[in-house]
Amino acid sequence: DIPKDLFSELMGHFRANLGECNSQNIANIMVSCARLGRRPDAEVLSLVDRSCAAKMAKFSSQGMSNILWSFVKLDHQPSDEFLESFQRHFGDSVRRASPQNVANVVWSFAQIRHAPRDHVMRSIFAKVEASLDTFSEQDVATLLWGCGKLKYRIPQQLSRKLQGFCLRRQRHFSLHDVSLSLWGLTQQREEIRPEVLQAMFERSMKHLDASFHAEAFVHVVWSLSVRSASGLNRGAVLAERYEAELLDSVDTLSGYDASKLLCSLSFLGCNSPDVCRALVAIVEARIRSYLSLIHI
Repeated sequence: DIPKDLFSELMGHFRANLGECNSQNIANIMVSCARLGRRPDAEVLSLVDRSCAAKMAKFSSQGMSNILWSFVKLDHQPSDEFLESFQRHFGDSVRRASPQNVANVVWSFAQIRHAPRDHVMRSIFAKVEASLDTFSEQDVATLLWGCGKLKYRIPQQLSRKLQGFCLRRQRHFSLHDVSLSLWGLTQQREEIRPEVLQAMFERSMKHLDASFHAEAFVHVVWSLSVRSASGLNRGAVLAERYEAELLDSVDTLSGYDASKLLCSLSFLGCNSPDVCRALVAIVEARIRSYLSLIHI
C-alpha cells in the first residue's frame, strides 16, 4: 500500500504535469492506482479522461485496454468523447492487441453497460477467430461472459470454435472460468453441444469437490437450468450432491444469488425443504438490497 498523504502528493504532481505525460505514463499511473485500490479525485479522473480522448491515437492497444480497465476498477464512467475516441482507434489496432487486452476491453464495456460499435466487435471477433489458440482459458471465459452481458451475438462459426476450445481445454478451466463460460454460452443462439456441457459439468464437480464455493455453485446451477434438456438433469445432480455444503455456506450468498438459486432449483424440480427455507431466509434478510436497487 501507499500512505494516503503520499498518494495525495503524487496525484497533485500528476495533475500539474499531466500535459507532459506520454500515453504510456498515463496508462501506467492509472493501472497502478487501480491495482492499489486508490481512487484519484474526480478532477484528476476528468482531466485524464479528456487527455486520453484527445490523444488516443498515440496509445498502444495495451495502453487503451489498460486505461478503460482502470476506469472501470476506479468507478469512473468514461465520457462520451472518450468512448467515441476509444472505439475509433481500438478497432484499428486490435490486430496488435494481446488476448488479455481483447478480453479486458469486452469485460470493461460490459461493466459500464456500453454496447460497442459493430465495427469494433467485428474487429474483435476477427482477432479472436484468427488467434484463438493463443487465448487463455480465463480470456475465453471473460470474452463469453462479456458478450453475454452486452447481449452481443457471437458469429456462428466463432461460437462453434469457442465451444471446441472449451471442450479441448476444459481440464485447465478454473471454477470461475467454468461458471463464466457456461453462463456466456447460455446467452448465445447457438445450442451448446452436449459433450461441451457434460465436460464443463464434470469440471465444475471436480472443483466443487476440492473446494466448495457457493457463488460459483449458484452460477453453474443457473446456467444448467437454462439449458436443461431431456435426459440427465445436471443441475439437479449438483443440487443433491452439494446440499450439505450449500447449507453450511448459504449465509455468504447475496440476496440476488439466493433468489437466483431458488428460481433455478424450482425450475429444475429439485428444491429440498431445507434448502428452500435457507434461501428464503437469505432473501428476507437481504430485502433492503433489493429496495435500494430499485430506488424505493
